[in-house]
Amino acid sequence: MLCLYRPVTSVTSFSVHSYFSCCLILTLSRKYKCEHANKKIYFVDTPTTSIFKSNGKLCFIKLLSYIPGILFHIHTIIEIYKKQHNSIFHAISFYHIYSRIFSDDILLNCEFISHMVDYETLPSERERFEYAESLIKKYAAALLVVTSRLHCALPCLGLETPVIFIAEDLQDKRLGGIKELFSDNTVFLRLPYK
Repeated sequence: MLCLYRPVTSVTSFSVHSYFSCCLILTLSRKYKCEHANKKIYFVDTPTTSIFKSNGKLCFIKLLSYIPGILFHIHTIIEIYKKQHNSIFHAISFYHIYSRIFSDDILLNCEFISHMVDYETLPSERERFEYAESLIKKYAAALLVVTSRLHCALPCLGLETPVIFIAEDLQDKRLGGIKELFSDNTVFLRLPYK
């Protein structure tokens, strides 16, 4: 029994009997299903474009293309910056991409979550499991989750929470066998990364 699609196809090519079982996380609704959405929208590790060159220097041409959005929506960008605890440039890039899809009201009232957790913040295994469970409870009660993480999108699928899954490449082999599991509550979205 294997969870990922690609290993199943490679193992099968060697005449080893195997099947695609997907992931136990899809059964979460039995324990965590929430009947009442909390009206929250969560953005979980959503990608943005970099306004820095590979050498770390600011790309002024790209930044200049963002100026109209910055000037007319500076308040929203600053509020996003405060909520993300990231750089102001990340907030500008986030707004530049996601304001095309979501209203300023949604972007101002959403919550940002990251699955990237520092071991110093959650040093024990128990604390990490408690954090993971708190995330599952949030996703269960969410109105919508927007993510680029499979390990966020799949629990949402199991919890029957509407999810927008962002993928750079919808032909990504990690999605093999999984795309078919998503229901009408799921939107696959390819953002302009460049």
